[in-house]
Amino acid sequence: MYLSSFTSPSTPAFARRRSPSAAFTLIELLAVIAIIGVLAAIIFSSIGAVRAHAAKTVELSAARQLMVGYHLYAGDHRGVLMAGRQSGVAAYNEAGGKVLMSEAAVRWPHRLRPYLGDRFKNVLYLGKQAELYDQLSSTSSGSMLDYMLSLSPSFGLNERFVGGEGAQRIQDTPIVRLSDTAAPSELITFVSAQNRGLGENSGNFYVHAPAYWAAGGTLSTQIAESEQDHVRGYVAFRHSAKAVVAYLDGHVSSVDVETLRDMRRWSEQARLSGAADYTPALAR
Repeated sequence: MYLSSFTSPSTPAFARRRSPSAAFTLIELLAVIAIIGVLAAIIFSSIGAVRAHAAKTVELSAARQLMVGYHLYAGDHRGVLMAGRQSGVAAYNEAGGKVLMSEAAVRWPHRLRPYLGDRFKNVLYLGKQAELYDQLSSTSSGSMLDYMLSLSPSFGLNERFVGGEGAQRIQDTPIVRLSDTAAPSELITFVSAQNRGLGENSGNFYVHAPAYWAAGGTLSTQIAESEQDHVRGYVAFRHSAKAVVAYLDGHVSSVDVETLRDMRRWSEQARLSGAADYTPALAR
């Protein structure tokens, strides 16, 4: 008769004792939230790093394709490298029509496009520039589209020293054949490019060597983004402060701003002179 007033020893502890202390405390909840936040930050950081690496890998691959096309062009033109700007040469757009607007035809992108699988997107227009390509294709057509696509690819040509600009603007003779240099593996041909002065996602079809960079042409955050593009010759250091570079022999790499300040990487005359700070004759 007295057993009913006692709890069996086998009864679980939570049944024998129910108190407010069994619930989560505010401190415990905050600790859990903090842990979840740390884990989320780690995951998001990892995702961001993976995306950045993927973007660089895509651009490196495109740069290799670009150089294959550049060499194929030379093969079809008796070994003469494609000039950055050249008049009197027929150029055709992606639709197969002749490029009629003079500036669009003079610039290299439409002349090189047939050697790149007849397309711009995913070869010359990558990442943010691919978004620009979609925008241009949906809002422009005909000669205006041809013009804009010739202006803003993801890569710029080192046209003053490789291939030439058509009309000679400096006394230094540009490399126009592979045989003109004994070190094609050291001579920059194409570089990641950007010109936000033309638009947020715009690339640029040419880049300038550091002899033409404005004073303060560094990665300084004190310079407005649109001005940074100009002072650094439109070279885009968009991959963890590095730019993708394609060399004349066809190999590619990612290079930082200090390395690219060496003029011996840009100019055959600078390489022969041994001067990293070489200044071309009549530089403008």
